[in-house]
Amino acid sequence: MDVKELADHAYYTIWSAETARKALIQIEGTTIGTGTAKSFSIYLPRMVLVTEPQYALTDQGTNTLSMEFRLLKAATAPTGMTGSTYPYFEIVNTLSTSLLA
Repeated sequence: MDVKELADHAYYTIWSAETARKALIQIEGTTIGTGTAKSFSIYLPRMVLVTEPQYALTDQGTNTLSMEFRLLKAATAPTGMTGSTYPYFEIVNTLSTSLLA
């Protein structure tokens, strides 16, 4: 059986090179009358992997991968995330009033 080296795993390479990443987590719901879907989005413009990824290879097939990221302010808004350099979330719904009111 061939066993890959740890360096072959992408997240290990990202951790060892201290490469900053970006992420968008988006959950979409039903369609609103205008054709726009209800949604909840989390924008993470800069994340750094702070601990070595733990590849728990215990079984054949699906194995867990544990990672710990630190969310930071980006120096500039990354490509595709215009508007803010801080992590933030966005809600699209049918309420006519502010959620903070």
